[in-house]
Amino acid sequence: MLGPDPSCLENRKALPPISTCWVCCVFQMDGLEKKLSRCWRDLEAVNSRLYGAELSSEARSSLEKEKSSLMNKASNYEKELELLRQENRKNMLLSVAIFLLLTLIYAYWTL
Repeated sequence: MLGPDPSCLENRKALPPISTCWVCCVFQMDGLEKKLSRCWRDLEAVNSRLYGAELSSEARSSLEKEKSSLMNKASNYEKELELLRQENRKNMLLSVAIFLLLTLIYAYWTL
């Protein structure tokens, strides 16, 4: 797929722009998975600090804001990752269809 699919763009309005290049899609998925993993690790660290010790109300409030921010980031990363996976599936199906078409054309001309 060389250009953006208009139906996908409707779902992306709230998310950062994503390249539609199929090779870039794979690299973006890898990068997003790393960011999501880092986000979950940071969230676990915040949770352990939040529930591990006695905190002042200011510190607790600050950690809860950080936790909320990390959860929003993780949610956005998951949404974007799902869109990239859908795009990757479409690209894979298109590649298989082209391969089958070329195989049929080759078989027809070699007979």
